[in-house]
Amino acid sequence: MDTVDRIREIVPARSGCYVLVLFLQQRHQLTVGRRAAGEFSPGYYLYVGSAFGPGGLRARLGRHVSGSGRRHWHVDYLRAVAAPVEAWFQIQAVSGEHEWAECLGRGRGLRPVAGFGASDCGCLSHLYQSTALPGCAAFRARLPRGESPALPVRRIRLQPQP
Repeated sequence: MDTVDRIREIVPARSGCYVLVLFLQQRHQLTVGRRAAGEFSPGYYLYVGSAFGPGGLRARLGRHVSGSGRRHWHVDYLRAVAAPVEAWFQIQAVSGEHEWAECLGRGRGLRPVAGFGASDCGCLSHLYQSTALPGCAAFRARLPRGESPALPVRRIRLQPQP
């Protein structure tokens, strides 16, 4: 079963937030849109996004994982040279994308890629780099608890760890 089929089978077609974990095998100089985004070192990159359009999380993650379609989001440019490894997602009625980006930024060993994916908000970044694969459980533990119990953050492995 390929990665897109795994997304279709496991990820719901509902609104929510996600972290897409990508692995970059070798150094790349990337241009995002009309501006240079800089040099990307080998390692893991964690991108925070939300999916509130048609098809929800299934459609958005399926698109990112397949790498198809025109480049629209910042992560599409990185996805062109990096392989999807995991996705973490949670069904949400209201986007917690910015809280997730902030929470991810508090993770040990994660370095922000300044401004990446955050051109339309006040976040430092929506992309973080790490030399080791961060754990979803540690991320879950850092998420703020709401007044009502939240739906679980689920993890789906897309490829064996490099």
